[in-house]
Amino acid sequence: MKIQRANKGFTIVELMVVAAVIVVLALISVVGYNAYKNRSYASQTDANLRLINLAVKQYYAKNGSYPPSGNGSDTWSRLARDGTNFVPELTPYLKMPTDVEYGDKTSTWYNTILYRSNGREYKLIRLAANGQAVPKYEYDFVSTKTELQDPNRWTAGSPQFRGWGYWSLGAANW
Repeated sequence: MKIQRANKGFTIVELMVVAAVIVVLALISVVGYNAYKNRSYASQTDANLRLINLAVKQYYAKNGSYPPSGNGSDTWSRLARDGTNFVPELTPYLKMPTDVEYGDKTSTWYNTILYRSNGREYKLIRLAANGQAVPKYEYDFVSTKTELQDPNRWTAGSPQFRGWGYWSLGAANW
C-alpha cells in the first residue's frame, strides 16, 4: 500500500536555502556595482581635467600665454559648484564641468579642481581636502599614471596623496 503525502509544497529548509542563495547573489552584485561606480568617478574626474587641460593649451596656442588665475594674479582658482568663477578666459573653449566635487563639502577647499598660472606656466590639479587623501579608487586610478602624480602632493607607495593632474614643466613644484 502506497502512502500519499497530503501536503504539497516546499519544506522550510528548502525555502531557507533559496533565500540564502538570493542574499549571496545580491551581495555579489552590490559589491560589483560599487566598484564599477567608483571607477567611473575616477574616470569622470580625469575626463574633466583632460578637457580643461585641452582648453588651457588651446588658449595658449591662440594667445601665446596661459590664461591667468586668481583675478590675474599668481594664485589658485577653485572650480565653483556651478562651473563659474574659475578661469573666465576658458569660457570660449569649453563648458565648465559642474560635477567635480567629492568628499567633505563643509571645508572651504573641499575636494575639487584647482588652477594656477603666471602666464608662462600653469598647474591644473584635482585636490583633496586638507588633511585628507583622495579616495582609494582615485589612488588606484592614478597610481599607474606617473605623469599625473603631483610631486608636491604624492608620496610613492603611500595611498595618502592629496592631488594629481596636469601642469607645464616649470610648474611641477607649485
